[in-house]
Amino acid sequence: MRTLFRYISIFAIICTLLPAIVAGQTDTLRFYDTRKQLANSSGNIDMRIARFELSGPISLHGFSVLLDGVPDTFTVRIFGHEGGTSFPQLREDLIPPVKGVKSTTGKERVSIPLDTVLVLRNNQFFVAIEDLGSTTHLRQSVATLPPTCTSSSGGNYYYQSFLNNGSWSLGSRAFAIDVVCRKHDLPETPHFTNITETAKIIGNGNQLAAADINNDGLIDILQGGKLLLNDWWKSKQFNDVTEASGISGNPKANALIDMNNDGYLDILFLGAGDSSFVFINDGTTNFARHHLKGIKNKALERANAVSFADLNNDGYLDMFVGQLWNTYPNALPKFLFFNTQKNDFSDKSDLLYSGAQNLRNAPCRGSQFADINNDGCLDLYVVNYVTTASKTTSPRDELWLNNGDGSFTNIIDQTGIDSTIGPTFWNMSSGCHWGDYDNDGDIDLLASTLSHPRFMNGNGGEYTEPTTLYRNLFMESGKIAMKDEAGSHGIEYEETHAGATWGDYNNDGLLDFFIASFYGCRYNDLYRQLPDQTFQLTSFENGFNGFRGGADGIWLDINNDGKLDLLSAGQLMLNTGPYYGDWIELQPKSSGSNLFAVGARVTVYANKTKFTRDVTIGRGQNMQRPFRLHFGLGHIKSIDSVRVSWPGCSGKTSLFTNLSKNNVYVLEENGQATLSTDKAEDHTIAIYPNPSTGDFTIVTTAIITDITVVDSRGNRIPITLTKQGESCIVHLPESAAPGIYILNGRTASNLITRRLIKLDR
Repeated sequence: MRTLFRYISIFAIICTLLPAIVAGQTDTLRFYDTRKQLANSSGNIDMRIARFELSGPISLHGFSVLLDGVPDTFTVRIFGHEGGTSFPQLREDLIPPVKGVKSTTGKERVSIPLDTVLVLRNNQFFVAIEDLGSTTHLRQSVATLPPTCTSSSGGNYYYQSFLNNGSWSLGSRAFAIDVVCRKHDLPETPHFTNITETAKIIGNGNQLAAADINNDGLIDILQGGKLLLNDWWKSKQFNDVTEASGISGNPKANALIDMNNDGYLDILFLGAGDSSFVFINDGTTNFARHHLKGIKNKALERANAVSFADLNNDGYLDMFVGQLWNTYPNALPKFLFFNTQKNDFSDKSDLLYSGAQNLRNAPCRGSQFADINNDGCLDLYVVNYVTTASKTTSPRDELWLNNGDGSFTNIIDQTGIDSTIGPTFWNMSSGCHWGDYDNDGDIDLLASTLSHPRFMNGNGGEYTEPTTLYRNLFMESGKIAMKDEAGSHGIEYEETHAGATWGDYNNDGLLDFFIASFYGCRYNDLYRQLPDQTFQLTSFENGFNGFRGGADGIWLDINNDGKLDLLSAGQLMLNTGPYYGDWIELQPKSSGSNLFAVGARVTVYANKTKFTRDVTIGRGQNMQRPFRLHFGLGHIKSIDSVRVSWPGCSGKTSLFTNLSKNNVYVLEENGQATLSTDKAEDHTIAIYPNPSTGDFTIVTTAIITDITVVDSRGNRIPITLTKQGESCIVHLPESAAPGIYILNGRTASNLITRRLIKLDR
């Protein structure tokens, strides 16, 4: 027994071989010290629960339980993430409960294999023991253990909890329960790297905007009132030019918009002190401040959602603003402002909220303009957050259909989105992002929600709904209809989900998403879309385990390598994954409407698939992604065509052909496509033979440095480089298995990524 259960530290997870329980190599998870004294836990407890924290995905094969006392039978239940709470409030069984038998008097370890292997990908799970008699005891550590995490909002996270007579309590010891599992292999280096400090990212991470503000082909960042210019090619850093550019203030929300439609991006500060301001760009990244007189002083003290569209088709961007509260739960009003064409706005809120104060004053946690019915006119989605004071009267989310004549109709009741289940409800909507995740040509809704466990099952007649997807059925039915994919999308329940955002981070042609979480001791997550249009949690593989904070996030490609990076909670995560799918990045430029083509829809046709993206400004909670649209394309030979539907409800389109994959283009309304200035050089790079048995020759006019090769899991492969005239030969080791490898390197101004196919020798 001592050999099998050797010493581990309190917080370590040690791997041991348990062939008597599971055939083959297995690992053991335990959180008690086997060399220190154990004692019997109290009897007469309905349920004893052990909480297990994970450092990576596992396949669960079984468990063993150390008991004392008389022979007895008992029941073991396994609960999953359980919404991220420190004890399993829902008690939802992942598999049918299993029986255990203690057959002897005294101390006995009972081993219980599972008939079905259970894969767990989240950061915690629970093993519960119930139906033990009062004279049979579950062993536990004598030593008390500190919580693994403490938070004023999230609570304390210990290793054990108890349920007795309907009441919960937490314990500071650890039960003598061993979980038998197999750890999944993780990349030696996570596929995302936190470069916040080295890249010199500063500012409030809950107010994000990104765009190429100085026209150098690189995406810059406006974060919490700080303007950070991208200097990747020279220093791999962002330079804070806020003060030097004439910008000052501490806004509640900020945005990058072309206020005067002159082709240069200006900067908007909302709720900066008593007033709001626009900083007008003179074309050289110098800004002059203008007071927005059309917005009353102190009107936007809690601006929490800001979205833009040219609603009256005059070429100037109009603005929707949603707010939370100064004093919970009494929300401040929402506003709709029209651009006066004189560097100011005028209040047109009555177009939405005339006689509807219940809507206007509902707490807002997000908004987005989106064309939900493919008519070219931008509709408006507004996220309302139900509060304690208003759960019986507060409205659902709002979906304002653009009628094309300057009027709007709230059609949320027709869609089934954010539906009320019962007389009272807790649909605390916390974010939104519309995107075509099923590649059928209409946009679908990623609806994130904060959902308390006590109301998940209609406790006391009160109901809540967790984060879900609404599939747009317009392309199927020809009318506005949404299908709630609850129960089939694969998204794990999390109580405190905040904002979420679509992005194809692995370039396989399927939209994935990032989702943030409120509360301490809760974690942000990354989900990958699978070919069957369900989603799989991939936080551990991508280096997101332990990533906390922030209300939302944005995807952006900071180094023009075709891989989406992520900015959230003031943290910049660089995508270094071995993703070898093809891609294209496109930025439409309009001449007949607003110059940055806000409201345009871009469709890429390739490999018998259409990939749809919209140019929008302002999504979720104070988030603005770049105007440049990123398309992951999977593995394609070439792009067939690209169609741009220009903004303004006009139906005008432009067709582009002969666009090359793995490039960044600017698309003009006159049909001209030009490579973005992101490439300071234009070199031909050829690799042959490819496939090869292990030696690959690189022929190029460029000087390539920092050459590395990784396998499909991101593990770096030792290589040898040989110079041969103007060529370079990359030698893979003989031990490298046949398959696909990724070569990475750098020219003077660009990152390069190439796929290598190694054949069996």
